[in-house]
Parts: sequence; structure tokens; C-alpha cells
Amino acid sequence: MNKIKIDTDWQHAGLRCITVDCRPWRNFMECGTHNGYVLVPESHPWHGRDYNQGDGTEPDSTVPEYWDWRDTAPDSIVNVHGGLTYSGTLLGDDGGWWFGFDTGHYRDTPEDQDEQYVIVQCERLAAQLAEVAS
Repeated sequence: MNKIKIDTDWQHAGLRCITVDCRPWRNFMECGTHNGYVLVPESHPWHGRDYNQGDGTEPDSTVPEYWDWRDTAPDSIVNVHGGLTYSGTLLGDDGGWWFGFDTGHYRDTPEDQDEQYVIVQCERLAAQLAEVAS
């Protein structure tokens, strides 16, 4: 990702969260105003994992099938606006791995998917990512 301007930067559930104003990139369509991202540390089990791919391990028969996240894509586990749409490095060498979502979906509007909405969704994502690591 090219140079980005962080609008809001805070911690939730022990993880760093940021919002980024996406309007400069979307002047051709009406949509929400911000994207949201949550940083997971290198110790997180999903660090380095693509948001739409499992890790290739066999399912664990000791946990309920619906919560065997080891071979399930993160996007299939977490519940955030529009689903995850990003995973990777974001701000250079911060040592972490970011998971993110956007508000550029059909029927997203600046009135409904504004920065405050994205902050709430970031906190929802951070809580879920923290739960995976516990």
C-alpha cells in the first residue's frame, strides 16, 4: 500500500487499530468514508496468513468443527463489515501483520459507513482477533 494518512489510531483488546480516509481513492463512486485495520503481533497464530486462506493443517478433532480455525480462512471466522478485504504489512517495518476491511461495498454510503462506524467495526475485529490468540 502506498503512503496512507491515518485518521484515528488507538488500542482495543490489546491490539492497535487505525482508520484511514479512503475518499481520495474513491472519487468515482459513493461509498463509506474510511477503511479499518487491526495489527496483530508476530506471536498471533494468524500473523503472516492471507485473510482468505487457511494454513493447510489437518482439522483438530478435539475442538468443535465450527471453531477449528487452524485450516479455516480468517475471513470465514471473523465477522466485520463486508468481510476482511486486506491482510499484510501496512506501515513499513512495524513488525506486525494487519487485517483490514473497507466500506466500498454496494449500498455503503458516507452517512451510514462514516469514521465512527468504522471505529466500532475495528473494535469488533480487534476483539475477535484477540480471542483467536487466547
